[in-house]
Amino acid sequence: MGIVQRQSFWNLTFTILGVLLGYVNKLYFYSEWLEKSEFGLIELLLAVMIIGSEFSMLGVGKVITRFFPYFRGRGKKEGQFVSFVASYGLLGFLGLSLFLLIFKPVVVVQFGENSPLFVEHYLYLIPLCLAYAAYRVLQGISQALLKSVVPIFAFHFALRLFQSGIIIIYFVGGLNFIGLLNAFVWGYYLPAGIILAYLIWLKKFEFSWSLAMWRSRVGRLLLLYGGFVALSETSMVLLGRIDAVMVGKILGEIQVGPYAIAIYIATLVAIPARSISNIVMPLLGIHVKNRDWKKVAQLYQKNAMFNLLLGTLLLIGIWVNIDPYFVLSPKHIAGRDAALIIGIGFWFGIAAGPNRQIIMMSRHFRFDLYLNLILVVIAIIGNLLLIPEYGLVGAALATSVTLSLYNICGVSFLWIKMKLFPYTAKTIVALLSGGLVLFIGLYMPAPDSPLFEMLTRSIVVTVIFGGIVLGLRLLPDVNDMLRHHWKKWVLRR
Repeated sequence: MGIVQRQSFWNLTFTILGVLLGYVNKLYFYSEWLEKSEFGLIELLLAVMIIGSEFSMLGVGKVITRFFPYFRGRGKKEGQFVSFVASYGLLGFLGLSLFLLIFKPVVVVQFGENSPLFVEHYLYLIPLCLAYAAYRVLQGISQALLKSVVPIFAFHFALRLFQSGIIIIYFVGGLNFIGLLNAFVWGYYLPAGIILAYLIWLKKFEFSWSLAMWRSRVGRLLLLYGGFVALSETSMVLLGRIDAVMVGKILGEIQVGPYAIAIYIATLVAIPARSISNIVMPLLGIHVKNRDWKKVAQLYQKNAMFNLLLGTLLLIGIWVNIDPYFVLSPKHIAGRDAALIIGIGFWFGIAAGPNRQIIMMSRHFRFDLYLNLILVVIAIIGNLLLIPEYGLVGAALATSVTLSLYNICGVSFLWIKMKLFPYTAKTIVALLSGGLVLFIGLYMPAPDSPLFEMLTRSIVVTVIFGGIVLGLRLLPDVNDMLRHHWKKWVLRR
């Protein structure tokens, strides 16, 4: 079993476990046990945290992925690179902290009326942003070393397990809301701590403090690349998070909760594909370094097909189960239509394959920044126009359309500039198969019990779609892997 297949298995395992924990946490514990405004506060803090952290990191994650292969295994040079990106990220965080403090009066004016809890707890953003930035830097180093499993375990499973624990303690009376909020914020340091301990245990965390790289031509190149990437990453995160922030500003933090539920349901479409991306990205970095564009093209097409098939199955699962789900959990039913609309946007994004990652690693990386800046403006205007008129559905429409436009442009750019295209004839077969299974899932007879209806529909669409994928060999590597394990099992018997 190759490195992609082996790590994909464990990444998907911990991702699925994390999704289940996140489902219980967000869709039941936090949304049901907290007041709507308290749940909205937490989601609003997290949305701003991710935007602020991406801005403060100054592109460190992409710098590591793009340039670490040039320093890996070179002893002191590797240590100097690690110290450079760590200090670079720390400077970005200090700049963000200063920004948050200076602009607090503006936040008070803009959010004070509709989101008073957010204004009251605004400064929690500083420790939250530091924790998330530390995680992203250490995640980048671990991924560059082709050790992607522990970061997935730490962030998607261990952190959510911790969050389950503190909300249960809150529910039984062991914490008040402020105590819960403090624990929730400081819990975000757990993933960074786990990854750091893992790298030290592996003796892979080389740290050699030196100012030499800051003064060198290589350092200036990294800073130039990082500057472009920082703006590009920040604008990309804005595309995915500005809707929640603007819902909080326009509709109030009470409406952020139902919208957060909608986003979480929709995100299920993309989470497994993102976990695979954590493995694919460093491999792309190595192939780009070696200028092996044939392997880049192969990874591009394989990843796009895998994402399309898995994303289609998950989107179908959400679509056929969304009504019985909201029968079981009606508190946030206002986000029902928004969840489907955003889910389509996420599906469109992952089905386009790693077009953005390839662009960011190529000499055309500036294109990503220019495209993102244009689309951020479109997203903000779209939210301003659509949220007052259509509420949560308007925010979802603005986000979904913007994500779709981004990926149409990204795929077209790679096709025109680099002759790379993610789709084959099998793509049409996959789309037709998905449409057929969706039709079956929506109109099949099902039990009257919402829980058993969800279970029945999920099993049926999974079996039919999985059978089509395997029968038509739409993912030959999966067929080969299953055959390999089957032969091993037969031989053991």
